Amino acid sequence: MALQMPVYKELNSVEPKVMAGMTWRQWAAATGMAVLGGGSWAVCSLLLHQDDIGQIIVLAVCIPFAAYGWWRPKGMKPERYLPYLWRWYGSGQRRIYHDGPAANMQGAKKPTIKER
Repeated sequence: MALQMPVYKELNSVEPKVMAGMTWRQWAAATGMAVLGGGSWAVCSLLLHQDDIGQIIVLAVCIPFAAYGWWRPKGMKPERYLPYLWRWYGSGQRRIYHDGPAANMQGAKKPTIKER
């Protein structure tokens, strides 16, 4: 009987799960959310007695941490994906693709008698 070992398609994309099914990145994000989100909630709710504003502040503080820990666009980490996105939207280039029905509308003319 042969021994078998499952191998993932891309070994670089596998992150070890440390505890509770979370990676080191997710643990760091959860810790930041707990410390800064919990601290801002405590200040707004317990000291200032502004529960409604405290919820908005906690949400605004925790979203970047959650994006860092759990957001994986196209399977890439955010720090690798965001430069591509920045370059795409910041390039200012106009891209024209010459296929489909729009190609006929972009200056396609009937051939003249000399061209036939």
